Amino acid sequence: GGRLGGQRRAARTFRADGAVTYEENRAEAQRWAIALMCLLRGLPLPGDREITPELLPKPPRLLLLVNPFGGRGLAWQWCKNHVLPMISEAGLSFNLIRTERQNHARELV
Repeated sequence: GGRLGGQRRAARTFRADGAVTYEENRAEAQRWAIALMCLLRGLPLPGDREITPELLPKPPRLLLLVNPFGGRGLAWQWCKNHVLPMISEAGLSFNLIRTERQNHARELV
């Protein structure tokens, strides 16, 4: 169960098998994935050219600062189990720094 007002994750799987070869089906699936990402981000789809990864802007690189003693000492574990998988699944790149002392994060930014 989830929290009141929380969102429940739903995964949908689609199969592209209209072409003869695996490579053609994979390319078609990638075009669909890129088109969906464009639509979700409010980006226009080109009517006159191929749908390619270049349509998507390069995602920002994140800086994650984790205080391993935060959250009753569970912050690092929570970050590894919840935050990092979401960031990785979203295809974002990041730098992760575990703070080592008081005011360490302030010194870094």
